[in-house]
Amino acid sequence: MEHACWWLYSLFTSSTLWTAVAAVTVIFYTYYARQQLIATEDSLREARRSADAAQEALRNAREGLRISVRPWVGIADAPGSVQTSPVQFDANGNATVQYSLTVRNYSENAAQNVMAVAFLMVTEDLEAIKAKQLEASGDNYVGKPDMGFLLFPGKESLVHFSASRFERVNKVSRNHTGQFQAFLAGCVGYRDQFRAIYHSNFIYRLVDPQTQRPVQFHATPNTSVNGVFVPWHTFID
Repeated sequence: MEHACWWLYSLFTSSTLWTAVAAVTVIFYTYYARQQLIATEDSLREARRSADAAQEALRNAREGLRISVRPWVGIADAPGSVQTSPVQFDANGNATVQYSLTVRNYSENAAQNVMAVAFLMVTEDLEAIKAKQLEASGDNYVGKPDMGFLLFPGKESLVHFSASRFERVNKVSRNHTGQFQAFLAGCVGYRDQFRAIYHSNFIYRLVDPQTQRPVQFHATPNTSVNGVFVPWHTFID
Protein backbone atom coordinates (compact mmCIF):
# COMPACT_ATOMS: atom_id res chain seq x y z
CA MET A 1 0.00 0.00 0.00
CA GLU A 2 2.75 2.36 0.90
CA HIS A 3 4.55 1.47 -2.32
CA ALA A 4 1.45 2.24 -4.31
CA CYS A 5 1.03 5.63 -2.66
CA TRP A 6 4.64 6.51 -3.37
CA TRP A 7 4.17 5.54 -7.01
CA LEU A 8 1.08 7.73 -7.29
CA TYR A 9 2.89 10.62 -5.61
CA SER A 10 5.85 10.29 -7.94
CA LEU A 11 3.52 10.14 -10.92
CA PHE A 12 1.63 13.26 -9.78
CA THR A 13 4.86 15.10 -9.06
CA SER A 14 6.35 14.19 -12.45
CA SER A 15 3.16 15.21 -14.29
CA THR A 16 3.05 18.55 -12.49
CA LEU A 17 6.69 19.18 -13.26
CA TRP A 18 6.31 18.43 -16.94
CA THR A 19 3.16 20.49 -17.10
CA ALA A 20 5.02 23.38 -15.52
CA VAL A 21 7.93 22.90 -17.90
CA ALA A 22 5.56 22.84 -20.85
CA ALA A 23 3.78 25.96 -19.62
CA VAL A 24 7.07 27.79 -19.17
CA THR A 25 8.17 26.64 -22.63
CA VAL A 26 4.92 27.88 -24.17
CA ILE A 27 5.22 31.22 -22.37
CA PHE A 28 8.84 31.62 -23.46
CA TYR A 29 8.02 30.66 -27.07
CA THR A 30 5.05 33.02 -27.13
CA TYR A 31 7.18 35.87 -25.80
CA TYR A 32 9.96 35.07 -28.29
CA ALA A 33 7.50 34.83 -31.17
CA ARG A 34 5.93 38.14 -30.16
CA GLN A 35 9.33 39.81 -30.02
CA GLN A 36 10.13 38.38 -33.43
CA LEU A 37 6.82 39.66 -34.74
CA ILE A 38 7.49 43.12 -33.31
CA ALA A 39 10.98 43.10 -34.83
CA THR A 40 9.57 42.00 -38.18
CA GLU A 41 6.91 44.73 -38.11
CA ASP A 42 9.58 47.31 -37.22
CA SER A 43 11.69 46.05 -40.12
CA LEU A 44 8.72 46.28 -42.49
CA ARG A 45 7.90 49.80 -41.31
CA GLU A 46 11.52 50.84 -41.78
CA ALA A 47 11.56 49.23 -45.21
CA ARG A 48 8.38 51.11 -46.12
CA ARG A 49 9.88 54.36 -44.84
CA SER A 50 13.02 53.72 -46.88
CA ALA A 51 10.95 52.90 -49.97
CA ASP A 52 8.81 56.03 -49.49
CA ALA A 53 11.95 58.13 -49.01
CA ALA A 54 13.45 56.64 -52.18
CA GLN A 55 10.25 57.35 -54.12
CA GLU A 56 10.17 60.94 -52.80
CA ALA A 57 13.82 61.42 -53.73
CA LEU A 58 13.09 60.06 -57.21
CA ARG A 59 10.10 62.39 -57.60
CA ASN A 60 12.20 65.35 -56.44
CA ALA A 61 14.98 64.40 -58.86
CA ARG A 62 12.53 64.14 -61.73
CA GLU A 63 10.88 67.44 -60.79
CA GLY A 64 14.27 69.11 -60.50
CA LEU A 65 15.25 67.78 -63.93
CA ARG A 66 11.96 68.93 -65.43
CA ILE A 67 12.32 72.43 -64.00
CA SER A 68 15.96 72.69 -65.08
CA VAL A 69 15.14 71.93 -68.72
CA ARG A 70 11.68 73.50 -69.03
CA PRO A 71 11.13 76.05 -71.78
CA TRP A 72 10.04 79.65 -71.15
CA VAL A 73 7.78 81.02 -73.85
CA GLY A 74 5.85 84.29 -73.99
CA ILE A 75 5.05 87.37 -76.01
CA ALA A 76 8.24 88.73 -77.56
CA ASP A 77 9.68 91.85 -75.94
CA ALA A 78 10.46 93.56 -79.25
CA PRO A 79 8.36 96.54 -80.40
CA GLY A 80 5.37 95.52 -82.46
CA SER A 81 5.03 92.08 -80.88
CA VAL A 82 1.34 92.81 -80.38
CA GLN A 83 -0.24 94.45 -83.38
CA THR A 84 -3.93 95.11 -83.94
CA SER A 85 -6.33 96.79 -86.27
CA PRO A 86 -8.47 99.62 -84.90
CA VAL A 87 -11.31 98.42 -82.67
CA GLN A 88 -14.27 98.42 -85.07
CA PHE A 89 -17.91 98.81 -84.00
CA ASP A 90 -20.57 97.48 -86.35
CA ALA A 91 -24.10 98.82 -86.81
CA ASN A 92 -25.25 96.98 -83.67
CA GLY A 93 -22.38 98.20 -81.49
CA ASN A 94 -20.53 94.88 -81.45
CA ALA A 95 -16.74 95.31 -81.36
CA THR A 96 -14.16 93.46 -83.45
CA VAL A 97 -10.38 93.60 -83.64
CA GLN A 98 -7.83 91.74 -85.73
CA TYR A 99 -4.52 91.01 -84.05
CA SER A 100 -1.14 89.35 -84.40
CA LEU A 101 0.97 88.04 -81.52
CA THR A 102 4.68 87.38 -81.87
CA VAL A 103 5.73 84.61 -79.50
CA ARG A 104 9.32 83.88 -78.52
CA ASN A 105 11.13 81.05 -76.74
CA TYR A 106 13.37 82.66 -74.10
CA SER A 107 14.92 79.42 -72.84
CA GLU A 108 17.56 77.01 -74.15
CA ASN A 109 15.08 74.19 -74.64
CA ALA A 110 12.49 73.52 -77.32
CA ALA A 111 8.82 74.08 -76.57
CA GLN A 112 6.08 71.89 -78.00
CA ASN A 113 2.37 72.42 -78.71
CA VAL A 114 2.85 76.19 -78.67
CA MET A 115 -0.48 77.98 -79.06
CA ALA A 116 -1.62 81.56 -78.44
CA VAL A 117 -5.04 83.15 -78.11
CA ALA A 118 -6.39 86.58 -77.17
CA PHE A 119 -9.87 87.97 -76.55
CA LEU A 120 -11.04 91.53 -77.02
CA MET A 121 -12.76 92.98 -73.96
CA VAL A 122 -14.61 96.29 -74.25
CA THR A 123 -15.50 96.89 -70.63
CA GLU A 124 -14.32 98.24 -67.31
CA ASP A 125 -15.41 95.15 -65.42
CA LEU A 126 -12.06 93.92 -64.08
CA GLU A 127 -13.50 90.65 -62.81
CA ALA A 128 -14.84 89.86 -66.27
CA ILE A 129 -11.44 90.61 -67.80
CA LYS A 130 -9.67 88.30 -65.34
CA ALA A 131 -12.27 85.59 -65.91
CA LYS A 132 -11.74 85.80 -69.67
CA GLN A 133 -7.99 85.59 -69.22
CA LEU A 134 -8.47 82.47 -67.07
CA GLU A 135 -10.72 81.00 -69.76
CA ALA A 136 -8.00 81.62 -72.34
CA SER A 137 -5.65 79.42 -70.26
CA GLY A 138 -8.02 76.46 -70.49
CA ASP A 139 -7.59 73.29 -72.49
CA ASN A 140 -10.15 74.45 -75.05
CA TYR A 141 -7.68 77.03 -76.35
CA VAL A 142 -4.05 76.29 -75.45
CA GLY A 143 -4.00 72.91 -73.71
CA LYS A 144 -4.55 70.37 -76.48
CA PRO A 145 -1.61 67.92 -76.65
CA ASP A 146 -2.14 67.16 -80.35
CA MET A 147 -2.13 70.76 -81.61
CA GLY A 148 0.23 73.71 -81.73
CA PHE A 149 3.72 74.36 -83.01
CA LEU A 150 7.30 73.43 -82.16
CA LEU A 151 9.34 76.46 -81.11
CA PHE A 152 13.11 76.18 -80.75
CA PRO A 153 15.13 78.55 -78.54
CA GLY A 154 16.89 81.63 -79.81
CA LYS A 155 15.76 84.22 -82.28
CA GLU A 156 13.14 82.06 -83.92
CA SER A 157 9.63 83.26 -83.17
CA LEU A 158 6.06 82.35 -83.94
CA VAL A 159 3.50 84.84 -85.20
CA HIS A 160 -0.15 84.10 -84.49
CA PHE A 161 -2.86 85.88 -86.49
CA SER A 162 -6.49 85.92 -85.48
CA ALA A 163 -9.48 88.13 -84.63
CA SER A 164 -11.77 88.57 -81.67
CA ARG A 165 -15.32 89.85 -81.29
CA PHE A 166 -16.95 91.33 -78.23
CA GLU A 167 -20.74 91.49 -78.05
CA ARG A 168 -22.41 94.75 -77.16
CA VAL A 169 -24.60 93.10 -74.50
CA ASN A 170 -21.47 92.25 -72.45
CA LYS A 171 -20.18 95.82 -72.23
CA VAL A 172 -19.94 97.27 -68.75
CA SER A 173 -18.87 100.83 -67.97
CA ARG A 174 -17.69 101.92 -64.52
CA ASN A 175 -17.14 105.45 -65.77
CA HIS A 176 -19.61 108.18 -64.83
CA THR A 177 -19.44 109.34 -68.46
CA GLY A 178 -20.51 105.93 -69.75
CA GLN A 179 -17.23 105.43 -71.57
CA PHE A 180 -15.36 102.16 -72.06
CA GLN A 181 -11.83 100.86 -72.31
CA ALA A 182 -10.46 98.05 -74.49
CA PHE A 183 -8.32 95.13 -73.35
CA LEU A 184 -6.78 92.02 -74.89
CA ALA A 185 -6.86 89.10 -72.44
CA GLY A 186 -5.09 85.94 -73.48
CA CYS A 187 -2.53 83.22 -72.98
CA VAL A 188 0.41 81.46 -74.60
CA GLY A 189 0.32 77.75 -73.79
CA TYR A 190 3.13 75.26 -74.41
CA ARG A 191 4.56 71.93 -73.24
CA ASP A 192 8.00 70.56 -72.45
CA GLN A 193 9.49 67.23 -73.54
CA PHE A 194 7.84 65.56 -70.56
CA ARG A 195 4.42 66.75 -71.80
CA ALA A 196 3.91 69.07 -68.83
CA ILE A 197 1.95 72.19 -69.76
CA TYR A 198 2.83 75.81 -68.95
CA HIS A 199 1.08 79.13 -69.46
CA SER A 200 2.22 82.69 -70.05
CA ASN A 201 -0.85 84.76 -69.26
CA PHE A 202 -1.34 88.35 -70.30
CA ILE A 203 -3.75 91.27 -70.31
CA TYR A 204 -2.97 94.21 -72.62
CA ARG A 205 -4.66 97.60 -72.42
CA LEU A 206 -5.44 100.04 -75.22
CA VAL A 207 -3.56 103.33 -74.74
CA ASP A 208 -2.81 106.46 -76.70
CA PRO A 209 0.65 105.94 -78.29
CA GLN A 210 1.57 109.58 -77.66
CA THR A 211 0.53 109.97 -74.02
CA GLN A 212 0.47 106.28 -72.96
CA ARG A 213 -2.79 107.04 -71.18
CA PRO A 214 -5.72 104.61 -71.46
CA VAL A 215 -8.06 105.34 -74.34
CA GLN A 216 -11.63 105.92 -73.15
CA PHE A 217 -14.43 106.00 -75.68
CA HIS A 218 -18.15 105.63 -76.31
CA ALA A 219 -19.09 102.40 -78.07
CA THR A 220 -20.79 104.20 -80.95
CA PRO A 221 -22.04 101.99 -83.81
CA ASN A 222 -20.23 102.25 -87.15
CA THR A 223 -17.15 103.88 -85.62
CA SER A 224 -13.59 102.77 -84.84
CA VAL A 225 -11.14 103.45 -82.02
CA ASN A 226 -7.38 103.70 -82.53
CA GLY A 227 -4.53 103.09 -80.12
CA VAL A 228 -1.89 100.53 -79.18
CA PHE A 229 -2.17 97.65 -76.76
CA VAL A 230 0.50 97.61 -74.06
CA PRO A 231 1.08 95.14 -71.17
CA TRP A 232 -1.20 95.74 -68.22
CA HIS A 233 -0.94 92.47 -66.31
CA THR A 234 1.20 89.41 -67.07
CA PHE A 235 2.21 86.28 -65.16
CA ILE A 236 3.47 82.75 -65.80
CA ASP A 237 3.12 79.31 -64.22
